[in-house]
Amino acid sequence: MDLVIPYLSRDGNHQALKYLLRSAELFLPNHGQVFIYGTEPIGFRNIKHVPATDSDNPKYRERNMFDKLLKASLNPEVSEDFIYSGDDFYLLKKFTELPYYYSVDFGGNALYLHTIRNTMKHFKLKQLPNFDVHFPIVFNKKAFVEKVDSLAWLYPYGYLIKTSYCMMNNIYPERAVYREDFKFPRLNELSTKEMLEAIQGREFFSIDKRTLTEPLLEMLEFLYPTPSRYES
Repeated sequence: MDLVIPYLSRDGNHQALKYLLRSAELFLPNHGQVFIYGTEPIGFRNIKHVPATDSDNPKYRERNMFDKLLKASLNPEVSEDFIYSGDDFYLLKKFTELPYYYSVDFGGNALYLHTIRNTMKHFKLKQLPNFDVHFPIVFNKKAFVEKVDSLAWLYPYGYLIKTSYCMMNNIYPERAVYREDFKFPRLNELSTKEMLEAIQGREFFSIDKRTLTEPLLEMLEFLYPTPSRYES
């Protein structure tokens, strides 16, 4: 199963992606070709880069992501079932098959709250399982095009992509597995030791790649010290 990563880097710093790919090589042993949609990362090899543009309007952040995943779903080179990973998802255990993880909490800023409300309104529910945790998910190309592409993506703030896919493909509740989400905040002043303690016992975590502090990079290097085949 191929690995598809929608990617945006405005500052040319690809450190977070480097460790993500080390994590994938270590803990997703069955992944196939890696496709990067968006910014072309410099200093990498053995990946397939597909250019994609992003709207600078924050109202269309979800649509930017959707457009890249739709491109992947229409690409005959991508496997029929593919793994979608955000560019800030890190694994802590080996997965030969990926479960559909969800949580019951919705965090995020004011813009993201609009996205949550749009999704709830579409599904006519006051409460939704949140599949948009920071963990990879398997998408079927045909199901993505037939179902998720039917949403009104020109609508500001868009929809929760993973949650919409799972709701439209009847993954909840039979195939859904509850897991608590975890992401280090942007203003992260923890030491390396404190961060390692925070993720102890977890299966995955996320970071804010806009603030790659020295302790955070030290933690990533400690967790994923071996260069992947994707590094030049």
